[in-house]
Amino acid sequence: MENASGPGKALSVPEPDPLSINEFTFDRARRLLDDIANASFDRSELSEKLDNFLPADVFERAATLVGEFGPPLSMFAFAEWRTAEGVATYFRVQYSGETLTWAVGLDPDDRITALSLRRNPRNKIFNVSWQNIGYDF
Repeated sequence: MENASGPGKALSVPEPDPLSINEFTFDRARRLLDDIANASFDRSELSEKLDNFLPADVFERAATLVGEFGPPLSMFAFAEWRTAEGVATYFRVQYSGETLTWAVGLDPDDRITALSLRRNPRNKIFNVSWQNIGYDF
């Protein structure tokens, strides 16, 4: 297959393959995305550190940004990243106008440490996260 790139031509990147995950993880990720879009997100699901870090109105403002896409037409998991601090699961979300990535990070206690809806790693529509950045010398 020839890659159509060069001046005036966009690089064609293939869609990732679906990843098999448990139904609870998928359903929760979809519900979280819907809750943000509908301004009904329950902050009690956040890790304490992330909840304390975020402004009170962050999810109300997020509803405007995320809600403008309408309901997703389809969604599937395509990657999972596990560390000692938790797991991040990445989903491909197809809306009527474009395809986005939805990422959900959870700590070992199953509390949310990150939520991100984005076009690519540098073009984030909505992004909240907390990381323990320790500098031990």
